[in-house]
Amino acid sequence: MKRGIIFVDHDNCLISEQPNLELYSRIAQEYGVSLPPMSLAPYVGNGSEIRKRFATDYGVPLSEQEVNAIRHERYREMLRNHEIVPRNEVIELVHRIKRDAGKDFYLILLSTSGSDVFGYTIPHIGLQDAFDEQLSSTDMGFGSRKADSFAYVMKKLGLPCENSVAIDDSSHGIKEAKRARLAVIAVPNELTASQDLSVADLILPQEAIPRFDVNILYRFANLG
Repeated sequence: MKRGIIFVDHDNCLISEQPNLELYSRIAQEYGVSLPPMSLAPYVGNGSEIRKRFATDYGVPLSEQEVNAIRHERYREMLRNHEIVPRNEVIELVHRIKRDAGKDFYLILLSTSGSDVFGYTIPHIGLQDAFDEQLSSTDMGFGSRKADSFAYVMKKLGLPCENSVAIDDSSHGIKEAKRARLAVIAVPNELTASQDLSVADLILPQEAIPRFDVNILYRFANLG
């Protein structure tokens, strides 16, 4: 019987957001606005904030909904063509969690991306058998409010926040996990390392992820 939950984020946690930022940059350029991809790095993890700023800060004559519709179509075309950059160190960590702690933890993929994205990425990066469930907070009606998604899943599985851990890369995702009263392990990369991740219980730089002892998850989940 499983006693805890490990939540794993998708965008920029398992695959890099760099291609997505470059896509936003190209959309802006089509409307005559120069928007370097790395200027969007502070907002990685909160796509809604990026899209809102297109009109308010960058002067792109598109609403948040219009930007998202364009990005949605083109991003999925990129995924269909496997134009993604996997974060191999985090992918290997997920494999180790499944192998060494899967008997005690539900492994849940939870992302704000639409669940159709998972069909392109998860098999391509070799994690099709890793997760007990693959869930989209957007498809569940919670949007970027991941805290509500965490609460929904914990209630569904009958397990409390004290026995749950989130693995995320961005300030937004980590704050949402803390709002749900989860322990959080941050796995930033070059896009999110400069964000404020200080509320995480543990920050793992990229080079430290391969050395992470999976048994530490039991302590964070209060399972001894």
